[in-house]
Amino acid sequence: MKNHHNKGDRKAQQKRQRERRKHLPQKQSEKVMLIDGNLSYYPIAYCRVHGGYLTEGLIDTHRCIKRKCDGYEALDGGDCR
Repeated sequence: MKNHHNKGDRKAQQKRQRERRKHLPQKQSEKVMLIDGNLSYYPIAYCRVHGGYLTEGLIDTHRCIKRKCDGYEALDGGDCR
């Protein structure tokens, strides 16, 4: 008996993955600590309040730009603000 669980449209998943990779910021030479405790090569901004870096996703999650956070500093090439 075969397992017929549908895993979605694989071609569409791959297309979305390629699109996400296109918009990555410049890769840093070393991993940096993010404000949520993870490490990343792709920071976009630094938060002086939390003492860590932010990625695009963290900026959306924490709404730094919308709240006009005083500790928000865009890195070179970071056009999020």
